[in-house]
Amino acid sequence: MMTSKLKAVVVVVLVLDAIATGAIFLRCLTAGQDAGESAAEKSLKRETKAGAAPQKDPLLGKDAAERVKKFPPSFSKAQDGVEIGISLASDRKAFHLAERVPLEFVIRNVSQKTLHVEHSLYPPETPPTVIGANGKQLPIEAIYLFGTIRLHRDILKPNEVAVYWHVGLGLGENPEPPGTFWNPFLKNAVAVPGKYRLSQQVRVSVREEGDDTGGTTVRAATGEVKFEIELADSTKAK
Repeated sequence: MMTSKLKAVVVVVLVLDAIATGAIFLRCLTAGQDAGESAAEKSLKRETKAGAAPQKDPLLGKDAAERVKKFPPSFSKAQDGVEIGISLASDRKAFHLAERVPLEFVIRNVSQKTLHVEHSLYPPETPPTVIGANGKQLPIEAIYLFGTIRLHRDILKPNEVAVYWHVGLGLGENPEPPGTFWNPFLKNAVAVPGKYRLSQQVRVSVREEGDDTGGTTVRAATGEVKFEIELADSTKAK
């Protein structure tokens, strides 16, 4: 009898321990989602001095066509019927420390067939490539968060484009306002006044409409956009 009671107590303890562990993991997972997706999305939607993000993600059809006319993307060489592009989503070309360089990611169907495209670009995990005035690539830390990354699946007819939000690039280590989700960003040591070039590595799955074989995967870098970092007016030398 005593042995049976001891076994029952052990089972109860193990079950409670498993529940507690699961609760801790769930909290960590939820915190990761809040820190990654929600904060980044709020950062994208927020209108700043640098530029304003579109209110839909992605932009398709007429809205997308108008957007790429306003902010022309720099495209990669076409692969498997698509071009992969990045655009500087601002009328400005020069930015200050504590600002973000606003960017948008673009896919264009340059084939004669309707294509299904799929990607899960998340720049904090896959930071853009930034080249300084000296021709050297600048270091940008990648971070990996708990939670599910949004998977984009869209259908593009010939010559159609899809425009996606991009979290952009933070300049310096002290965002304004403080506490803003800031990755990816250039550290203070390298975010110095000067001219820069930026591109984005990405993986996109492409298949023709009606093709059930899974299609192909394109691994490519976008074309390059150019921007400058300059001193804010209040700190310019007189």
